[in-house]
Amino acid sequence: MILGNGPSLARTDLSCISGTPLFTCNQGYLFSEERGLKPTYHAMVDVLFAQPEYRDMLAEVISLQAVHGTVFLTGTEVADALLAVKPDLAVFQTHQFLMTDYVTRRTDRLPDLTESQFGFLSVIHLAIHFALYMEFKEIILLGCDMDFFLDPEKPFVHSYGVGRFGEPGKSAKELFDREPLGLMEWCVREFRGFDELRRLAEAQGCRIINAGTGGALTIFERASLPDLFGSGDAS
Repeated sequence: MILGNGPSLARTDLSCISGTPLFTCNQGYLFSEERGLKPTYHAMVDVLFAQPEYRDMLAEVISLQAVHGTVFLTGTEVADALLAVKPDLAVFQTHQFLMTDYVTRRTDRLPDLTESQFGFLSVIHLAIHFALYMEFKEIILLGCDMDFFLDPEKPFVHSYGVGRFGEPGKSAKELFDREPLGLMEWCVREFRGFDELRRLAEAQGCRIINAGTGGALTIFERASLPDLFGSGDAS
């Protein structure tokens, strides 16, 4: 099961997911700690995590491994920052270069994460890619709302509230430093990436299901969490 950081996650009853392999993402550790969740994997792709001013935040993230045994899934730059704080961390990293529509290359197989990759468009793309690489047969998404482009002037919130990178009341337009049309164009790129991952998952015999409430991500089949939970091998 992959937990995005959309606000719908804060309105979701997660009592049924105990014991399920769990992926959290970026600053989602703030939400998982608040809810008492134990991430199996934690994915990070934002290079802001590698900046020196966020070293204290990395120490918070690293504590996930000591407390829960969480394995970190990252790009090379973030992995280097994590290992600089604690060299013996369990980190699976994939080398990224550029930032492009890596999944529009239309391959018939999932790119090998042990090889260099084009930069991932979002941390959810990275988490799905890792889950497919691990050969899960069912991937359930929660909190992957992808609807911030619908009202770019509206204050942008996550499941965990403001977090470390933002300020209260900032809109999606301000946080992403893009005009409304630019936000829509970026989301189109992300949606195309999701569609390609859906195609690759199907070719691999894996179902990707969006069990979140609301949101704009309609690329994957939708189902409710109570109906799905316990129905097979899920991540």
